[in-house]
Amino acid sequence: MTWIAMACLMFSSALAQLLLPTVSVLGQAKWPFLLAVVLYYALRREYRVMLAAALVAGLLQDGLGHTPLGFSVLMFLAVGLTVSGFKSIVLTDTLVTAVIFGISLSFVATLVGGWTLRATGLAGGGFAGLLVKALGGAFLGGLCVSIVFPVADAIDRMAGNVKRKDDIHGYE
Repeated sequence: MTWIAMACLMFSSALAQLLLPTVSVLGQAKWPFLLAVVLYYALRREYRVMLAAALVAGLLQDGLGHTPLGFSVLMFLAVGLTVSGFKSIVLTDTLVTAVIFGISLSFVATLVGGWTLRATGLAGGGFAGLLVKALGGAFLGGLCVSIVFPVADAIDRMAGNVKRKDDIHGYE
């Protein structure tokens, strides 16, 4: 059921990312729903599931955008591996942790991705515009994570992939 739940989450996130317009006040930043899905699987699920999520989300992202095929796969793999590295030292079940990762990694991913596209000639503009877009992406990243995580938790619980944790013992 893990893969069916992931497919539903990926499809709905890709659809939301495709249909929601960019926000001009935030530097034409896009809604990073697929990044939020990768963050969810990196924080809440095992390593192999995160790798599959990063691969699928990256291919979807590249298919929806104007980036070369494989560019977003590398970006999402880097995000997933980074978050997985912190899994043992952060509270993975709190939304605050997820939002902090969402804000920071959306900022970094937008900045690095935009810089790389500009360096290869696939995008234009200056550094100030890219910085505004990265800040806007960080804001939208926090919003997307706060939407995706509760929905993904609910889908995983309904599918029987995870059990609800009512006990806080072990966090003290």
